[in-house]
Amino acid sequence: MDESSRTINPYLSAFISSLEQEVVEQDVDNFLQLDPRALLQRVRENLDCCTFYKGLSNLKRNEQSTSRSLFQYILDLKAAYSKLMIIRLDLYTPSHLESVRHWEQLKKYVAERYADSHVGFAVKFEYGLQRGLHMHTMLFFNGSVVRQDVTIAKAIGEHWKGTVTAGKGSYSNCNALEHLKRMRYPAVGSFHQFDERTLKGLKHIASYLTEQDLTVRFVVPGLSRTLRKGVISKEKRSRIEMRSIRQAKSLE
Repeated sequence: MDESSRTINPYLSAFISSLEQEVVEQDVDNFLQLDPRALLQRVRENLDCCTFYKGLSNLKRNEQSTSRSLFQYILDLKAAYSKLMIIRLDLYTPSHLESVRHWEQLKKYVAERYADSHVGFAVKFEYGLQRGLHMHTMLFFNGSVVRQDVTIAKAIGEHWKGTVTAGKGSYSNCNALEHLKRMRYPAVGSFHQFDERTLKGLKHIASYLTEQDLTVRFVVPGLSRTLRKGVISKEKRSRIEMRSIRQAKSLE
């Protein structure tokens, strides 16, 4: 569970507090005639206080903790499988109210369609002014069982577009060559080992996916977690431990 998603953004808290302070000093008839300059001054005062800085510090600490947790989740998946395939898709949907249900539909489809190879996921719900609501997703597969990450990513994207959203949604295949050319640290495809460049890419992705998005909570009512990821099962934990033991013995 991503704790940063459950933390009240200190900027939002400061604004709400400022608004409440102004409203208290106004009667109901004058509520819609609040002086924006007075409200702005209230906000500035609330931003320059210990409570705000403490809240901001807690937010950053939670984001960093969640980022480390996501990064470790990816490392654990790699430790559990000798070859790990990573797919990244950006999913767009015009239906804000159905976005969570649409994601659950896609997650279920991937788990069933690739039951012999699908091993994990991570998704962040985000809202942008240009593209609206979208989801940054990472899908993980046992690379010893499946190949052709670009083809699989396209197939999943087309299912999202044509079936899940009934032709109303769209997607970006981050594994496709045209996207890879624009990435400094791609961190997608199939990996026997994570080299330094890939690790930097994964850390960058983990950091980005765990940044709190304030807007999306207003767009998607009831969204409790902006970041969701899979869990490592006991079986996978056991596999990781056994692999670590074998690696340690090989170094003796």
